[in-house]
Amino acid sequence: MLFREVYLGSSVGRALMHVEVRETLEMRGVVLDIGGGRRRTYLGHARSEPRRVVTIDIEPGPDVNVVASATCMPLDRASVDTVLCFNVLEHIYDHRAALAEIARVLKRDGALHGWVPFIIGVHAAPNDYFRYTPSSLEQLLLESGLEPTRIACCGNVFLSAFDLVRPHLRGGFIGRLLRVYGLALALLAQLVYTGATRIVGESALDPAASPSGIWFSARPNTE
Repeated sequence: MLFREVYLGSSVGRALMHVEVRETLEMRGVVLDIGGGRRRTYLGHARSEPRRVVTIDIEPGPDVNVVASATCMPLDRASVDTVLCFNVLEHIYDHRAALAEIARVLKRDGALHGWVPFIIGVHAAPNDYFRYTPSSLEQLLLESGLEPTRIACCGNVFLSAFDLVRPHLRGGFIGRLLRVYGLALALLAQLVYTGATRIVGESALDPAASPSGIWFSARPNTE
């Protein structure tokens, strides 16, 4: 699946996000998809079928139900069961306000699921402001009234290095082959590195030290 998505043009980060969606995402009741007006590829990978999806984005589009900023959403308090926030938080300058709004609209038994890239080039949409570590995500969630339930680093230094080069490997069939070849080299490098460090008895570099992206889940802090 990873090779197929990269061959078709996806980044490793997005492909790893789709893995998390398939394995861990459960969408219940009314789902609020923040920033899902473009490239909403993740819904097709989810195991569960939501009752209703409300998409909010700063730009209008065919899949957008509400045109508004995540920092000031025209939604009632405790009106949403599940919030999705994939590849969005880094584009919001006042991310604290956005997380506070998410906490406001979530029901007491609701859940937030999100993804932020870590090792990636600057990608303005329309602006690109931040990169988050697991520690910063945890602190931001707690300060916003959300209790983290899972924060997971995905990928490793080799996959991250490939993702930095990948945008330059474009150009039809040859570009797709180069992307798959590059991904294979990155995975092989990880296997060789891990095996070599075990043989010589040295500690391997923690893959989480240079992740492609970070998955996070949280629930409202009701205490």
